[in-house]
Amino acid sequence: MGNSSNQTIFDLAVIGNGVAAQSFLWNLSLSERKSQNFSIAHIFSNEIAPACSLRTCATVSLNGIEEDVSPLGNDMREAFFLFDDLYKTYHPEGVEEVKRVVISTNENDTKKLLRRYKKLDTIKNPRIHDEHQGTEYNSYIISPEIFSSWLSSQITVAKTNFPFFAKDLEKRGEHFAVKLADGREVLARKVLFATGAFAKIFERFHAPPEAESIEDKNTIKAGSFLERDIDLGEKSFYISIDGNYVLYRRNALEKKLIIGSLTTIGAYEAPDVHGLSKLLLKMKGILTFDVGEMKDYKITTGLRHKGPRRLLIAGALDEEKKLFRVNGLYKNGFTMAFLAAKRLEKMIF
Repeated sequence: MGNSSNQTIFDLAVIGNGVAAQSFLWNLSLSERKSQNFSIAHIFSNEIAPACSLRTCATVSLNGIEEDVSPLGNDMREAFFLFDDLYKTYHPEGVEEVKRVVISTNENDTKKLLRRYKKLDTIKNPRIHDEHQGTEYNSYIISPEIFSSWLSSQITVAKTNFPFFAKDLEKRGEHFAVKLADGREVLARKVLFATGAFAKIFERFHAPPEAESIEDKNTIKAGSFLERDIDLGEKSFYISIDGNYVLYRRNALEKKLIIGSLTTIGAYEAPDVHGLSKLLLKMKGILTFDVGEMKDYKITTGLRHKGPRRLLIAGALDEEKKLFRVNGLYKNGFTMAFLAAKRLEKMIF
């Protein structure tokens, strides 16, 4: 597309290609009446700004959260049941329902579990040495790349893809010009920023230089975990031990063991190798199966956007309601994304 006077002006430009952007586009695909004759430009760069949702342990649980205790708890419950309904209705690839086993091995973590779950049971599990206090309940584990590919394949709303990094945004009368890294411009009447941990970079697109940064109230959290490809000869499982995860995903495309995760200040530069080594050593003493050595694992570090009080951020950025954003998915990206999509659809249309 050049910059000629007859250049297409899209109704909406969506910037980003993680679970937030894909959930919005998928949700829009379900609303045929709304999306009919509605043109969308999808702008993303998987190389420069990769999706945060592809570098995560990717689990979905209700976590004992009760209704009407806090706004965050209400959002998390609504988001969980949206995902639960998606799973039961559409049977997405890359998602598996498993029994989550949650245990504590010390008094301090037992107290934490009691505060959350109110009542604990004695857990006996063949993968864990000894009996421990804890609980069990149904949860989901997700293979991020498989689920992302499935979700993308389910997006039927008409859109034009622009797989280039968005470098700038310019207001031009009744529409906006998104300037791409390849020199082209995409014109759109409305813009949705679904930019995950890269929100700070894209803030300058919509915030006046003299304005107070809204991102100063938000934080980017880095988390690292261990992963290795291994055939354990059994089905997928999900164990939580003293707040850490031991996940095993077994499906047609992968057999992967994950141990983590650790949130560490400074993890942008380097993961907490010492902390992960200690965690692996701890798991060796608790688990009945051979987890291997540090040399067997790859360390993966992912970034997550955390808003004030961990609340979901989904709404308009300007009084005219032409610029929108979704952020703050933090540890609940695979559920909050669908809640954000539901809310944004009502705002944008």
